[in-house]
Amino acid sequence: MAIGYLLIQSRTAHDAVPLSGVQVRITDMDSNILYELTTDENGETPVIALNTIDKSFSQTPYYNELPFTSYSVLAKNPGFNSLFVSDIPIYDGETAVLPVVLTPMQQTQRQSATQTTTIGKPAVAMRDT
Repeated sequence: MAIGYLLIQSRTAHDAVPLSGVQVRITDMDSNILYELTTDENGETPVIALNTIDKSFSQTPYYNELPFTSYSVLAKNPGFNSLFVSDIPIYDGETAVLPVVLTPMQQTQRQSATQTTTIGKPAVAMRDT
């Protein structure tokens, strides 16, 4: 297996203010927890390494699988609604940067809501084979 990288940047206030202390959980597509991280004062996690597909497969004309591996991220912080992002593609040798914008809970909310976002497949992966 090859290695790709992921950096999460958390923000609030319409992406204007870094949000520290965000709890970030990274899982594979089978929901196995791979990392549990916390964002720093700049609202960022460390860059983490994740297994993926070797980029040589993307250069092989007869390879019919996707040339990346997908992961999911759950970001939570007290007083904010959570965000779950699925199908984040990780490519060999590349660093994916995932911006996570958390919105404050409403005063009338008793518990956090979770917004779900799915990153779709790239256009090249949607071709008919």
